[in-house]
Amino acid sequence: MFVNNPKASLTGGLAVGVPGELKGLYTAWQMFGRANWEDLFAPSIRLCEEGVPVLDYLANVIREYGDIIHKDTHLRRLFVNADGTLKKEGDTVKRPLLARTLRRIADDPYTFYNGSLASDIISDLQERGSIITLEDLGNYTANIRTPLNVTVNTNNENFTIFSPPPPASGALILFMLNVLKGYNWSNKTLSTLDGRVLTYHRIAEAFKFAYARRTRLGDEDFLNISQLVANLTDDDYAATIRNLINDTMTQDMSYYGGSSDDRNVPGTAHLNVLAQDGGAVSITSTINTCFGSKIVGSRTGIIFNNEMDDFSTPGTVNSYGVPASPSNFIAPGKRPMSSSCPTLVLDDAGNVRLATGAAGGTRITTHTAWVIIQHLMFGRRIDAATDSPRTHHQLVPNVLQVESGITEEEREGLRKKGHVLGKAGLGVVGSIASRLPTPNAPPGYFYGIDVVSDGRIPGSVCGF
Repeated sequence: MFVNNPKASLTGGLAVGVPGELKGLYTAWQMFGRANWEDLFAPSIRLCEEGVPVLDYLANVIREYGDIIHKDTHLRRLFVNADGTLKKEGDTVKRPLLARTLRRIADDPYTFYNGSLASDIISDLQERGSIITLEDLGNYTANIRTPLNVTVNTNNENFTIFSPPPPASGALILFMLNVLKGYNWSNKTLSTLDGRVLTYHRIAEAFKFAYARRTRLGDEDFLNISQLVANLTDDDYAATIRNLINDTMTQDMSYYGGSSDDRNVPGTAHLNVLAQDGGAVSITSTINTCFGSKIVGSRTGIIFNNEMDDFSTPGTVNSYGVPASPSNFIAPGKRPMSSSCPTLVLDDAGNVRLATGAAGGTRITTHTAWVIIQHLMFGRRIDAATDSPRTHHQLVPNVLQVESGITEEEREGLRKKGHVLGKAGLGVVGSIASRLPTPNAPPGYFYGIDVVSDGRIPGSVCGF
């Protein structure tokens, strides 16, 4: 589909995948929702009509994509002031057309896929070159999958960690944690320089083994990957991989058994919710890259995704010369591989102890794992775990990305083990952590709840 025009997977109508988020949200609401459907839309409608302030992060994105914004009529209406200047920090963005679309969905949740709104969506897309049809929208289904899980014993507690199966990356984060749990870390692990260097090295090696296996994953409806997924959550398989980690040195890329690509996907957000009764939701939402396909619907005000770029294209290589993954080639009805890995952690009593997830493309998986490691295995409070400087390795390019908080002494120790270091790209993690239940307390009652929005970009926490 994109062999002769790879850029078409990023911008324009062909880049848009069938939007599925609303169907997923409505399916979840039908199963578990308590509030009235229409009431859920009121805050977003109000923000669209009254406007939202442009914060520093959005201002930077608008500036980065300024040329594209100026050239597109509908993006210009959203992000350019009356005097022709780009919106900057402190300005306001209003989306009245999207507010009307949200009202239509609030009144009729089926209109997006089978009603008048579906017709408007198809008109919006096809006038920009999309091949999505009304039939595609009407046939879209939200799959309900059993989550994967592994059990981790750390600091004398058992935790069961849940994350979604492919084409999400839950299997990869569980594999990372399963490999690393065998080191039996504690709050003393990072107390010395040598301990920190060795720990960062082991984490990087686990990341590389995980990303080597990512290229074999994809949509389970199209691939027979049940054995691979079973291996990724198996204790014996994790122990085998752990034994391949050499504490003194890193290895050539071929040692890890696969390849990966370097994608920075900043069009993503993550949300966690902990309810009064102890129930929890962890959800990752994305249109893939900033402003997605760069299409704003003239009838709907929707900024459409460019999820087709999450597929691999036969006969192409990425910017590092790595071949595309056949497991992730495009096919009708297929879902592309995703880095998203919303994660829930339960204790032996079934209490939700952590809800977490991230945004940041390929860094979603490693950065979520990093925070879980810091919180569960090293015993750090979730705010300290989130603030701690992170590393990221995805095998290709063969560079260990490190944040600025990793000291020069730690960097030198990693270099001595053979790591090539580079600057870390942006990844942001949001989490809700609950502390131990009180003795004989009713279900859902905790000593405390810690809520953290990663300070690396603007975000927020709230309670009702």
